[in-house]
Amino acid sequence: MKQILITLILGIFIFSCNTKNEIKNPEYLIKGKITGFEDSTKIFLLDINLDKDIDSTYIINNKFSFKGRFQNDSVPEQIWLYISLNKGKDYYYTNLLFKNGDTITVTGDKKDFPFYLNKSGAKIQEEMNILEIETRDLNNEYDKLVKEYFSMDEKEKENKSDSIRKRLKEINKITSQKTKEYIINNPNTFNTIITLGYNKKMFSKDTLKNILENLNPTIRRSKYGQALETYVNSKIIDENDKYYNFTAQDQKGNKVNFADLFEKDKYILLDFTATYCGPCIQSAEELKEIHNKYSDKIKVVSFCVDTKKEVWEKGLKRDKVNWISLWDGKGKFSPTYIRYGIQGVPTFFLINPNGIVVKKQVGYGENLLTKKLKENGVINND
Repeated sequence: MKQILITLILGIFIFSCNTKNEIKNPEYLIKGKITGFEDSTKIFLLDINLDKDIDSTYIINNKFSFKGRFQNDSVPEQIWLYISLNKGKDYYYTNLLFKNGDTITVTGDKKDFPFYLNKSGAKIQEEMNILEIETRDLNNEYDKLVKEYFSMDEKEKENKSDSIRKRLKEINKITSQKTKEYIINNPNTFNTIITLGYNKKMFSKDTLKNILENLNPTIRRSKYGQALETYVNSKIIDENDKYYNFTAQDQKGNKVNFADLFEKDKYILLDFTATYCGPCIQSAEELKEIHNKYSDKIKVVSFCVDTKKEVWEKGLKRDKVNWISLWDGKGKFSPTYIRYGIQGVPTFFLINPNGIVVKKQVGYGENLLTKKLKENGVINND
C-alpha cells in the first residue's frame, strides 16, 4: 500500500510538472487560408533577426498551418511568412509578430501580398496591423514605382526619373510622419519599440529616454528595449571619433580584444558584413586583395553580424577569408553593431593608427575600398 501511495504521489507530481511546463511553454499557432497558389506550394517562416528559415509546410486546398515554440515565452519574434517561386524571381511575403501561446490567422489571395493580407488573432499582431494598415497604400505605391523604374529603358528613365524620384521622396516623407505619429500614440507596445529600433533617428535621445522610462518592464528588458537603451546611453561612432573597443571570437576560436589588433603605423579597415548580403559577397575579393597586397600598411578586420555560428563559418569557407573575421552571435542586438551605428551591411570604418575613424563608408561598389584608401593617403595613387 505504501509503495502504491508513493507511486501515485510521484505520478501526480510528474503530471503537475508537465502541466506546468506546458503552460510555461505554450506553442504558437499560425493558421492560413490563401487562394491563388497551386496545391503543394511550399510556404516558409523566416526569423528576421536570425535571417534563417525556422519552419516550412505546404499549401493544400488553399490552407496551411504552423506550430512551434520560441526560446523566450514573453518576447515576440519578427517573422516573415513567405513563398518563393521561379528560383526567387517571384517572391511573396508578409510580416508577422507573435510569441509563444499566440494564434495568428492569415487570410487573403496571392494578389494581396505583401500589404493587404488579413492578419488577426493575437494582440501583438493587431498592434502591428495598425501601422501597416495606415501605410500600406503608400508602401504599395512605392513598390510599384520602384519596379516601374527598373523596368524602363534608358530613354524612359531619362524622361521619367525626376518625377518618380520626387514622388518616392514624398511617399517617404508621409510614411515617416505616419510612423512617428504611431510611435507617439502607441508608446507602450512591442511593435512600437521594434519600430523605434528602425526609426530611432526620428527622435532626440531625450525623447527616446522618456519613452524607455515609461515602458512596461517586460518590453524594456527585452532584446528590443535593451538595444534601444544601448543606443540612447552610448556615443555612436562616426568620423573623427575614437573607435569603440569590443571583444569577439575569431575564426580560430580565440577571444579577441579589438584594441589589441592595433599596430604602430598601421590602419585598420573594419568591415561589418553578413554571409548572405550580396554587396558583402562582392566586397570579399577586394578585401582579400587589400589584405594580400597592403598588409604592411593596413589590417583588414571583418565583424560578421550573423547570429548563427554555422552561417558565419559557411561564409568564411565560401569567400576563402584569410584575414581576421570576428563574431559575437548577437546580430543587430550586439552592442558593437549598435555603437558603430550600423543601419545596413556592408559598412566600413577606416581607423588610423591612433584609433580615430577617418572614414565611414556605407555600401559597396567595384574597387570602392581601394579608392577610399588612396583618397585618405593610406596607399599610393599608382
